[in-house]
Amino acid sequence: MALIILSISMGMAHAKNNNKKMKHKGMDKNNNGEVTCHEWKGHNNSFNNLDWNHDGKIL
Repeated sequence: MALIILSISMGMAHAKNNNKKMKHKGMDKNNNGEVTCHEWKGHNNSFNNLDWNHDGKIL
């Protein structure tokens, strides 16, 4: 039972990541599935808020 719950929750997390990819896809100039700060058209603070792990890209 725990394995089923874990699978479902992982699937939900993956779906959230896919939604984020679709949200900012128009800014992904090189179509690599990531938006970097150089591709970002918004304010720097907005990018930094979305880049929660501070790797310089939004998935």
